[in-house]
Amino acid sequence: NVDASVKSLSDDLSVTDIILNVFYNCIPDNLINAMSKLMILGCIVFFLTLGVLLASKIVPKKERSVVLLGTKAVLRCCMKALTWVIWFSPFAMFSFISTSIASTPNLLHLIEALGMYILTVMIGHSIHLYVFYPTLFTLATKLNGWKWLYKIRQVTMFGFLINSSAATLPRSLQIADKVGLRKEVYQFILPLGCAINMDGTALGFPIMVALIAQLHGISLDVGTIFVVLLLSVVMSVGTAPVSHAGMVYLSVLFEAAGLGEFTGEAIATLFVVDWFV
Repeated sequence: NVDASVKSLSDDLSVTDIILNVFYNCIPDNLINAMSKLMILGCIVFFLTLGVLLASKIVPKKERSVVLLGTKAVLRCCMKALTWVIWFSPFAMFSFISTSIASTPNLLHLIEALGMYILTVMIGHSIHLYVFYPTLFTLATKLNGWKWLYKIRQVTMFGFLINSSAATLPRSLQIADKVGLRKEVYQFILPLGCAINMDGTALGFPIMVALIAQLHGISLDVGTIFVVLLLSVVMSVGTAPVSHAGMVYLSVLFEAAGLGEFTGEAIATLFVVDWFV
């Protein structure tokens, strides 16, 4: 039961736990475990520290070269393996979506109830992606942000189909190299952004809370809305870059908004369309 499993994971989470989780993820107690669970922020901190130590004088140049060449060979193998996996991902996503739709009771009624929710999320994401990002890019670089967005369009389309920042990262690295970005910049910025730049999650959380509140006829005051917005941003930073990861934190948001009694029903309802939004 997806609802029960997600709720059991998030019952013991508090606001303090959510905030501290961002810092806990920076220092993994087991590197192999962190990589297997896609704790990218912890991996970045570890390898960044390792890189600083390798560049210091305590490591001879000969030994440093061996480590660097070995890691480059491992990186090439991993990138090739990910390419093979990505080729089969459309079939996997189609199977997952078909299963979700087939197992949903009263599908037509559910589509009607969630129609405005999906439309609201799509409008919000569209404004964020096609207005905010290009405008910010133009102000920062004096270049045409919409032309730049068109140049990297394959990344956004791929990310929408895959529904995972971590799985999109190899394609992002390829496109960054293709459009001529500096290698030392994008190889650091893209993995870091993959771990903490969850703008879509931060945007979607408040809309989810608003939807559940409206379905039950509950009005949220300005203070509650502000708390939900703030928690959404903080929790999005600590969310793993994989599909449905943000669902674990929803119970905290519902409790903060005074909707704790509807958590189980809300998660079950939102999970149906979470793959899309």
